[in-house]
Amino acid sequence: MLDQAQTKPTIPTRQLAKFGISPAIYGITLHPEFSLIATFLYTTVVLLLNGINRRRHGKPWAINHSRWFRHAVIVHDVLLALYSAWMFFKVARTFRNAWPKRHDAFYTVLVADLFCRGGQILPHQETIQDFVFVGWASYMSKFYEVLDTVIILAKGLQASLLQIHHHAGVILVAWASIRFEYPPALMLFSLNAGVHALMVSYNRIYQSSKG
Repeated sequence: MLDQAQTKPTIPTRQLAKFGISPAIYGITLHPEFSLIATFLYTTVVLLLNGINRRRHGKPWAINHSRWFRHAVIVHDVLLALYSAWMFFKVARTFRNAWPKRHDAFYTVLVADLFCRGGQILPHQETIQDFVFVGWASYMSKFYEVLDTVIILAKGLQASLLQIHHHAGVILVAWASIRFEYPPALMLFSLNAGVHALMVSYNRIYQSSKG
């Protein structure tokens, strides 16, 4: 499937301008060093704080008892749920725009081609730019999601190796998917965003019910 990988990244200029994002900043985030350094720093800092929490015998940090921190956690959950829902519907819209016509010959094959190889996403410049921007937005959200680990550490708990590997790994996977504009990554973005929206919403409702 390497024939689908783009050697020169597409710059979704219209979408970036709509949100006031500089193309230069967009370009920097696509450099491999950007994601590699970020994941190295994240992993190193979390492992160090895990060690500190062990020496503190799981005692919550003072910040965990402050009212503003509890409110910040709620805001974080709400923003993450809304952002994930937005990405899910953006992906759904991209699929809708590239969906084969019902009367097309080999309709079923074209649908399978859309999910597996990108179908009509690649030939249409506007659609591919929507795909790239949604993918980049998903990639950027992975940096925001590391706050989940910060919250756990602030409570004096241990960040599991699974969580550390997950947050570090999805940054790299999201970067590669969007840097090389691999259309099947839309499925990854869609499922990831949908699960996050449901999971975070459920967690917030559950925490609220506990008072």
